[in-house]
Amino acid sequence: MVYRLHEGIVFTDVCEIPLLIATRAVWEKFPAVKRLSPLQAYFCRGVLKNMEKSSLTDNHRVNIRKEVLEKRYDAFLDEMIRSGYFVPEDPCVQ
Repeated sequence: MVYRLHEGIVFTDVCEIPLLIATRAVWEKFPAVKRLSPLQAYFCRGVLKNMEKSSLTDNHRVNIRKEVLEKRYDAFLDEMIRSGYFVPEDPCVQ
């Protein structure tokens, strides 16, 4: 599945802190700023680049077992979809 950020959400780093920032148009639905952990930011970048889960979990350089890393990825993706930050993108629409 391919995902994009909800319209009005910007993913950026400020002073090396990964953040999701809501523009004024979506303040009613999202907090103005959502801070991501380094691992969440890694997952976010990968999802937005349409990388497969296996690529992200195979190539990450941490001392976490692959099974645990995959569970963390799944939990992150589920939360981002449930909260509305990630929106499925129709591959047929250009």
